[in-house]
Amino acid sequence: MKTYLLCICNFLTSICLYLNAQTPAYSPDTQERIRLVENSLAGWVQTGNGDTWSLVERMKKYNINGLSIAVIHDYQIEWAKGYYSRCLKTHLSE
Repeated sequence: MKTYLLCICNFLTSICLYLNAQTPAYSPDTQERIRLVENSLAGWVQTGNGDTWSLVERMKKYNINGLSIAVIHDYQIEWAKGYYSRCLKTHLSE
């Protein structure tokens, strides 16, 4: 029952965030850098095997419900993006 109520709360919060969200239009270069950040995560120790993970894979592994990333360049926010999963499922949204 508690899990059910949590899912309902998350769903309603997601709807509110979706309705109020404004997605900025990034240049193709910035979109490519965002893609690299999302898909090229590596560990602290580099073994030479080229082991990299995506942001979604790491969120699943560590049971992370949500996170945000902001990249600052020359004292200005170059891009910022939030990621979340609903009820610890695999669906992630911007």
